[in-house]
Amino acid sequence: MPMRSLFACWSMFVLLLLTRTVSAEPSLKLERIESRLSGFSQDGHGYQSQAGLPTGAERDRNAPSGQGSERLTVFQPQLRAVFSQGTRLEYSLWLPVDFVTSASPDAVDVTTGASRHERANTVDLATTYKANDHDTLGVRGGFHLEEHLRSWNIGQSYARSFAMNNATAAASANVVLDAFERRKTDGGLNGRASRATANANVSFTQVVSPDTVVYVDYGITRQQGELATNWNVVPFRFGGYVSEIAPRDRLRHSVVVRGAQWLPWRGALKGYYRFYRDDWGVLAHTAELQLAQRFSSLFWMHGDVRYHHQTGVGFFTTSARDLSSVRTADSDLARFSAVTVGGTIVVDVPWHPFGAMRFEAGYARYSRSNDLTMHLATIGTDIVFD
Repeated sequence: MPMRSLFACWSMFVLLLLTRTVSAEPSLKLERIESRLSGFSQDGHGYQSQAGLPTGAERDRNAPSGQGSERLTVFQPQLRAVFSQGTRLEYSLWLPVDFVTSASPDAVDVTTGASRHERANTVDLATTYKANDHDTLGVRGGFHLEEHLRSWNIGQSYARSFAMNNATAAASANVVLDAFERRKTDGGLNGRASRATANANVSFTQVVSPDTVVYVDYGITRQQGELATNWNVVPFRFGGYVSEIAPRDRLRHSVVVRGAQWLPWRGALKGYYRFYRDDWGVLAHTAELQLAQRFSSLFWMHGDVRYHHQTGVGFFTTSARDLSSVRTADSDLARFSAVTVGGTIVVDVPWHPFGAMRFEAGYARYSRSNDLTMHLATIGTDIVFD
């Protein structure tokens, strides 16, 4: 039996144990409701896209040196509700919906323009069980529905605190199964495909002092199956395009270090570093700094700056030389550097006798060296019930 099947069976067993515990606990209580509305817009050009390029014979003459549009717009409303059941059980239900208008993901359909507007729905339920003052067990599961794509995920986690709750060690494992329809370079369907992703993480959190906290995490991910992006194309050296072909196996490693330092002027400085490496040849470094400042009991804000640099995969090309070897022209898998700058304003308002409300608004700009720019704006409301 494959390891992912064994893991799924074990997760269901743990879920059944939690279900038995649920039956002995009091009724549900709504703890908080979080809502978000995010708008995401990107613009740029990449060799993997046919959008905006000439069609027919004219396209064949010009395509090898042309880059298509990567324009994409997403509006995402989200709703998250957190419930408690007694003192040991907590549930988190997350419901995001994506409304996508794209020039590139569906741009293989260059003739009719069909399916350039689509909607994606996700349901994710996480349950945590606090067995005692030191041990917490978690189980989560969900599914994602999108045009030509169905995805299911299940996972579990365990955390133990010690040293008078000043340190926490945690481990988690997750499995994701995707089923989707392949695309041809002209937009037609080309049968069904699937992929499986298994992920495991271990982490350690330590309170170094009353003002300082550090966190370290290691994650390993194994992917198998159809790993090529359906709609991506690669310019062919004799003109026109051929489909992207990726290896059917990918092993990924990442190490994350975080730190948070309280500042005496009611501020906080947070740092983040991530090292990433995989067997496709990508080596990446990501660093981020966030400075938060509270101006009153009701108002605070934070600013963020993030830098990312990566090498490209070994089979990246902008001119495929044959029809059989692995290849990609995806700008996400190329060598590039990227900078993100953003900030968020937060207002906390007491809401007697129910609890408190939080309003926030944020904006970030992402730009990278291979002709891609993104803008992200978010507004949100949180209601916490007493």
